[in-house]
Amino acid sequence: MRLQIGEGNVGYLISLLEVSNQPLIQEQAVLAVSILASSSKYLRRIIFEEGGLGPLLRILETGSIPLKEKATISVEAITVDPENVWAILAYDGVAVLIEACRSRRGRGCGDSGGGG
Repeated sequence: MRLQIGEGNVGYLISLLEVSNQPLIQEQAVLAVSILASSSKYLRRIIFEEGGLGPLLRILETGSIPLKEKATISVEAITVDPENVWAILAYDGVAVLIEACRSRRGRGCGDSGGGG
């Protein structure tokens, strides 16, 4: 079975990241984006080009713990590509990432026990 993802479909999925009045929809959208971002460089590029980094950073800043965990997976995958790292600055994401690391101290950022 071949997964077919078009740029328009990913853009719609990204728009669902900002549906904060529908938590279940937002949760499913973040899960889907994290799976796509983790699956291939091509899909990471589409997510980035469709503007996915901004909503993901906002979720990292204001979302629930499960949403933040999935958003972290996506942000990490997207910024593996050095060409995308600049966007963290453009979205004022440095402070968001620092706070996410502080709040996850011992469980995430800087934890040498994982595969990162």
